[in-house]
Amino acid sequence: MTGTGVNNEHTCSEDYASAAGMTSIYRKLAPEKNSGLTQKSNPSIINCKDIFNAANRGNETAKEALNSIPLIPCTTCNYCAKVCPMEIGISGSFTARNIYTLFGDLERAKMQEAWLVGGHARKQAAACIRCGRCEQACPQHIKIRDELAEIAELFGQKA
Repeated sequence: MTGTGVNNEHTCSEDYASAAGMTSIYRKLAPEKNSGLTQKSNPSIINCKDIFNAANRGNETAKEALNSIPLIPCTTCNYCAKVCPMEIGISGSFTARNIYTLFGDLERAKMQEAWLVGGHARKQAAACIRCGRCEQACPQHIKIRDELAEIAELFGQKA
């Protein structure tokens, strides 16, 4: 493959690794002389398979770390809000809860909830009557009623 930074032996130059956003991985893998990973003709080239395998290991580690954070997986489609008879700001409440989960700052989360819910003329989580219409509409299959009850308690809301 001419002009791509990859040759028929599937090697990568640092320039190619940089273009792929993998410079730090390239530099960690860049072998010392005669380590077996270098091309004899050019010691600054390493095997692309090695660099992408290392990147994938890093991606899997990052994915596992992110998946361990108990975020509410709301996409803010607002299908739930459209069917809510109480006009609760469901996605705004979820966003505020996720902010609290990520940063541990309750006041910041409450300010976010005030803007995303009250600032958009929606009601707080505590106003939920647990009818379940929202859960029937949710494409993410979130247990919305349970999450809203937890949010109302966390934010100190009264019905």
